Amino acid sequence: MKKAIGVYQLLVLLLIFCGWVQAQQASKEEDESKRPPIHLFEVVTVTAELEPQESPTTISEITAEQLERRTVNNLGEALELLPGVHFRVGRSKLEEQVTVRGFEQ
Repeated sequence: MKKAIGVYQLLVLLLIFCGWVQAQQASKEEDESKRPPIHLFEVVTVTAELEPQESPTTISEITAEQLERRTVNNLGEALELLPGVHFRVGRSKLEEQVTVRGFEQ
């Protein structure tokens, strides 16, 4: 008799657990339906063929060939290719410093 009661208790617990699992799955589906849709944008490559116009300021450019030849891995290494621009990393990545011809940022 005690075995039969234990089996019935186990059966009731399993039924309750199954109902709880279904309720959890339904709430996840509802949460996903409430999320705004994800929009992916196309990759845009910008190129220029015109020469820069006369300007009272200095204009520097970094070409793709320069980046490939120097095997640049990040923005800091690319900025080091420009004259008068220095990029320093401190003890941690939070301590990065850019100096442009004497102006520190």
